[in-house]
Amino acid sequence: MKFVILSPRQIGGGPIVLHILCRELIKRGHDAKILYVPGAKIKQSKFMFRMRWMMSNMLFAFRRFVYLGACMLGKKNTAPYADYFRAAVKGTRRKWLPCISDDTIAVYPDIIYGNVLNAKRVVRYFLYFNAFKGDDKAYGKNDLFFCYRDIFNDARLNPDVNTMCLQHFDFDLYRDYAQNPRNGCCYILRKGKSRSDVPEKLDGPVIDDWSESEKVRAFNTYKYCYIYDTQTFYTAIAAVCGCIPIVVLEPGRKKEDYLATGENPVGVAFGDTPENIEYAVRTRHELIQNLKMFEQWNDTAVDHFIDVCGKYFKINR
Repeated sequence: MKFVILSPRQIGGGPIVLHILCRELIKRGHDAKILYVPGAKIKQSKFMFRMRWMMSNMLFAFRRFVYLGACMLGKKNTAPYADYFRAAVKGTRRKWLPCISDDTIAVYPDIIYGNVLNAKRVVRYFLYFNAFKGDDKAYGKNDLFFCYRDIFNDARLNPDVNTMCLQHFDFDLYRDYAQNPRNGCCYILRKGKSRSDVPEKLDGPVIDDWSESEKVRAFNTYKYCYIYDTQTFYTAIAAVCGCIPIVVLEPGRKKEDYLATGENPVGVAFGDTPENIEYAVRTRHELIQNLKMFEQWNDTAVDHFIDVCGKYFKINR
């Protein structure tokens, strides 16, 4: 089968998931490629999509030029540029132009509005909640839907709850330097930055826009990380680095409101009570063991994805 997967660059969890899918499809002998796109959830015409695609590629080329220039001039602080070009998931291929053949399956993440490639076969992959819920023009009537977790599922579009949870962890980058003592706290806002309960003044830095290597240093410096984005993988990253991740619950909500039935994450505190913090510390080793099982879980998920696509699009394999 042929696949083109639309994805932003490998900065953040969503793009990493899409690159894992591409890598695993290639390993199984399928023709799969990544088409890099801007990462904004906006309604856009096919013309505007191509314009934004072209501008984003020009910006990438400029950033690469600046990075190489900084390296040649011996600049010390090139980490933000290096992280921008770092490929956490290797073994993928790139598609250079936004055009495809009729037998290609286009995999659109939840940030993509409409059928921007005019694909005959479309898979919608909800890595987060449906950004265009209620807008029937956002999706095609024959699209196939998958969700990353069933909590992100739109039951009207995906009644069979097709799920594909792909995960990757870079133990070379994300690790505990065993530096003691740790003091203070840092903050992650991300998708929770517009919450009404975010204080105007915080007693530690917001590390949202820091490079990955700078985030790792923060997690190795601060004792706690308060997280207002209730659905971010940075909880796991902070825990592995030795920082205690504390998810700040929205007013009037409880832990179970953010989780699927029977789900009970380890290594993370939902709320900053002593009991929750003790649980996060006590179960950190379970989290690390789970992270080491990612490859096995990914194999099962991708095999299921291929099987569903083959049957849905009536492709002889």
